[in-house]
Amino acid sequence: MNRKAFLKKSALAAGGVYFLPQFLLSCKKESPFEDLKFNGTVGIVGAGAAGLYAAYLLRKSGIPVEVFEASDKIGGRIRTLEGFADFPIDLGAEEIHGERSLWYDAVREAAPEFITADLEDIYYFNGVKYTGNEFENSPEYAQISSIIDAIAEYNGSDISALAYANVQQLPENLIPFFNAWVGNENGTDISRIGMAGLAQAEREWTAGEENLMMRNRDTLSVLLELFAIAIPSVKLNTPITNINYEGGKVVLTDNEGNTFMKDRVIVTSSVKVLFDQLIEFVPSLPSLHLQAISNIGMGAGFKLILKFEEPFWPANTGSIYIPGPVPEFWATGDGGRSAANNVLTAFGHGSYAEALLQSPSTMIEAILDQLDDCFGGITASSRYVDHYLMNWTAQPYIRGTYSYPIPGTSNDARALLSEPVKDKIYFAGEACARNGHHGTVHGALESAFFAIQQLVQTP
Repeated sequence: MNRKAFLKKSALAAGGVYFLPQFLLSCKKESPFEDLKFNGTVGIVGAGAAGLYAAYLLRKSGIPVEVFEASDKIGGRIRTLEGFADFPIDLGAEEIHGERSLWYDAVREAAPEFITADLEDIYYFNGVKYTGNEFENSPEYAQISSIIDAIAEYNGSDISALAYANVQQLPENLIPFFNAWVGNENGTDISRIGMAGLAQAEREWTAGEENLMMRNRDTLSVLLELFAIAIPSVKLNTPITNINYEGGKVVLTDNEGNTFMKDRVIVTSSVKVLFDQLIEFVPSLPSLHLQAISNIGMGAGFKLILKFEEPFWPANTGSIYIPGPVPEFWATGDGGRSAANNVLTAFGHGSYAEALLQSPSTMIEAILDQLDDCFGGITASSRYVDHYLMNWTAQPYIRGTYSYPIPGTSNDARALLSEPVKDKIYFAGEACARNGHHGTVHGALESAFFAIQQLVQTP
């Protein structure tokens, strides 16, 4: 079972679809927009997937654009670890979630090889290690499946997913697996994710059910290849701290006091950066936008890459689920990505991530103990060689991994956030994605297309 594949996504959207297949990226087109009413200049804040794609679309349309990236790297939450293993490792976005998406079509233009091996998961349950086939044919797995399958139909009070599991009388020893698939996969833990938003996302998902991973490419290399014409527009190490849109032009000011004048601006910063007010807007954003920002969750998360002398897991292992501080591991180099295949990725979000990251000195020991419990003795700790921690929470201009619905809200906040402000300020990024596509690369790209579509068709 691939990551994200457990949550059954409906191929039929109930409504609100704003992104249609005929708008999919094609590097062979000059401009995907037939009616260009705008002829000014555009500034984009952030050079992640949404920012790069927005710049790509603008340049294809002949519109002058400048991208202001706060850090010294292009890619945002798409990043690669080189030289740690015998293959490049994705530290951020990794899987392609859905075969009916802009990102899937774009990646196919780069012609990568996809992993085709049949990967099998490992489960550690009640002190016993099970293969995927064994556990996935158990009554316990069936119980979790039935509860998760019913999420899309949930219409009760907006409780947390943990409260939902308790109402459904899910046994305590199955909660870690439920958290791994429902909380951790959605960017947090089940105590912090709201059922109303989760159910809405499940109903609205339109990207398809297939999950793919590239065998011979990392995500960043594909992103940079596809949107190469946008890269010369990027100014690195330029954190925008103030956006003044009260005059005829929009004035952007960076952390050193430099100013840049544009006719319109697209902000692709993470929702956590907006919530923490790292950018001051003058005048202040409308109350609906401020409320939308506060109604979208985003918090702690990490990827920890663990290197071992040799693999102690079976060939063609997918994910490894062990109750404990890390909800999910996976064999990063399996499926033909690595000859040595001696690397595991530990993936954590929410309160689990916060607890581990508070004590980096004991983090590795706790995680190795968790692996030892599953594989027996000191199997993992005796083979441990090195690690690399990608703590997304500590990235000053990102501050987390990806957004999730919090209790008491709905995903309608994403549509509100993506509404233009006085036809001058536009927002894009995965937190603005509709159709339940938040937390994905294709959601970020779709939101950028939507922003550009509005911008170029407004005089």
